[in-house]
Amino acid sequence: MDNNSELHVVFGASGSIGSAVVRELAKRGKRVRAVNRTGKAELPPSVEMIKGDASNLESVRQACQGAGVVYH
Repeated sequence: MDNNSELHVVFGASGSIGSAVVRELAKRGKRVRAVNRTGKAELPPSVEMIKGDASNLESVRQACQGAGVVYH
C-alpha cells in the first residue's frame, strides 16, 4: 500500500490540536477522515469530514473502518 493511500482517522478534528494534525496530514498528501461530534469543520477540501463520538464504541468502529492510523 502506498503511504499516501493509507487512511488516517483523526478524532477531535475541530479542536486546536486535532485540526492542526488534520491540516498537516492533508498538506503531506495523506488520505484523512476527520471526526467530531457535529460532522462539521472548516478543513481542507481533500479531507473527509464525518460525525462521530469517541465515547460510543459503535461510532468509533464506523469512523475507523479502513483506517491504517488513528489519532485521538
